Amino acid sequence: MQAEPGPAAAGPRSATGDGEGDGRAASDAHDVDLLIIGAGPAGLYAAYYAGFRGLRVALMDSLPEAGGQVTALYPEKLIYDVAGFPAIKGQDLIDNLVAQAAPFAPVYLLNHRAEDLLHNPDGALTVTSHRGTTVCCRAAIITGGIGTFTPRPLPDAETFEGRGLRYFVPRLGDLADQDVLIVGGGDSAFDWALNLEPIAKSITLIHRRDTFRAHEHTVAQVMASSVQVLTHTEVARICGEDRVRSVEVFDNRTDERTTLEVQAVVAALGFTADLGPIKRWGVEQRKRHVVVDTTMRTNLDRVFAAGDITDYEGKVRLISVGFGEAATAVNNAATVIDPSAKLFPALQPVALLPRSAVGVSCPGRTGSGRPRRRRKVSGWRSHPGVHRLGSGYVNWYVISDGDRLTLVDAGMPGQWGQLVDVVAALGRSLSDVEAVVLTHAHADHLGFTDRAGAPRRARRSTCRATTPGPAIVGSPAAPVRRSAQLAVAAALHARGPVVHPDLRSQRAFDDGATLDVHGDRRRGAGPHARQRGAAPVGPGVLFASDALVTFDPYTRRRGPGLMLPGVNTDDERALRSLDRLFEVAADVVLPGHGEPWTGGTAAAVAQARRARGASPRG
Repeated sequence: MQAEPGPAAAGPRSATGDGEGDGRAASDAHDVDLLIIGAGPAGLYAAYYAGFRGLRVALMDSLPEAGGQVTALYPEKLIYDVAGFPAIKGQDLIDNLVAQAAPFAPVYLLNHRAEDLLHNPDGALTVTSHRGTTVCCRAAIITGGIGTFTPRPLPDAETFEGRGLRYFVPRLGDLADQDVLIVGGGDSAFDWALNLEPIAKSITLIHRRDTFRAHEHTVAQVMASSVQVLTHTEVARICGEDRVRSVEVFDNRTDERTTLEVQAVVAALGFTADLGPIKRWGVEQRKRHVVVDTTMRTNLDRVFAAGDITDYEGKVRLISVGFGEAATAVNNAATVIDPSAKLFPALQPVALLPRSAVGVSCPGRTGSGRPRRRRKVSGWRSHPGVHRLGSGYVNWYVISDGDRLTLVDAGMPGQWGQLVDVVAALGRSLSDVEAVVLTHAHADHLGFTDRAGAPRRARRSTCRATTPGPAIVGSPAAPVRRSAQLAVAAALHARGPVVHPDLRSQRAFDDGATLDVHGDRRRGAGPHARQRGAAPVGPGVLFASDALVTFDPYTRRRGPGLMLPGVNTDDERALRSLDRLFEVAADVVLPGHGEPWTGGTAAAVAQARRARGASPRG
């Protein structure tokens, strides 16, 4: 008897499957830096963190949806032990984790059970799924993949399964206005009792002992609620014809019998799990768990583990613990994949795609001509000749074409040194900067426009929108904490005084105009909102500027979206501008704020519209 997955939830489908997520591979072979086996909470967080470390990642899971047991068993159950969330629904947590990893474009191999592991002569690993798809990787992290989980049965279980008896509650509304019996004494039993209590007609919870395995706070909440809790009580038999009508229970101390009139039974007695094919790999196990050391290494070379599947002295199985283990495993795996990498990521320049990163030491010079202290220059080359600079908080870009350079936006005044350094790292000089293309009128992208000393091309509405002189950081119209506004203002002004240049006499272009940059005709695709802009440069790359960002400084929200209402002059027009972006076919979207999006323009626009509660296409 297997636990069937719950209803389809929001999340990525298999990158190699069809629209139904059946996992049929369009590509039977993948080459990545890191394979994560298990797409539950720990695996999804590991995918984000590995992307942050600049690793190419694939996730493999036997279930058809990301989220592991959370999605399959209790997507609507509130989870209380995740830092920063007093309470969060299981599916909301998974959706957030998927969005967090999305900018790094992990490959999802869903409905693929990890079957065979081969250590290659060159030290790499090859993992083959039960569908024949192979993944060549430099390291692997096991974060689940425990195979089939089988619920512990109740008397008469087979007769009433699907007819009033269930093992999990994916949709709380299914039990509204019913008399419900919950059997068990763990976290799931008490959480479901607490969540169902406001909507069910009545809730009775029985347990065979008078002590519970659930969190003490949750137990106290249930005891203070209308839920009837019976201890030393077990199920004798389930009664009914076509479905559950009542349950006979007994006191295991006195054998006294009682009949409870209920229409639904939730058997929350836990599940037995099987590691499945992983057992054949030679991984050291202890009671169906994988033994790891303090670095999350297993006994197998280049194989790590994290999350509930791990075992070590003092192990505590919580989602929050799994997140920490995932980060530990990724950081240690990074040093195995690249021996020159540092264990702690802050000790080295971080590039999203290491094979495309600019990471060269160059002395540079300050604005006064004095030699600049030698330092590392770290940029992100999203496409041949395209380099991202800035801080992630505010981005701007350099396009190199032979001996000629073009700036897309001009950052903050305090970021001038980055331009000096990267120009030197590319073997060019500031005189090679032939043009500055300004996409919109936000002062944080106009910082050293005058200083660049190159011809400037700005959208016509941008020229009209700027008034020369000091700029004041605007406040969004949407409700936002005063502390967030002050933090944004402080972060921007810390990078130099924000000053609007005089753009009124500059060469202007209209939305949709064709620009002749470096002899290559590139079509501007800026939306109509006067403080928005976008332009595609080369095949597969789109500069979205602030028309679509992956980080909102005011809300700290990550993932594709629009800035808060009020940051733009016309929020409705900014929302409509997403349709203009949708029409630009690009694999990579380079935003003015946040990390590059490598999941394609269409997916970025869809997420941005969902974040605003809009339909997929306006």
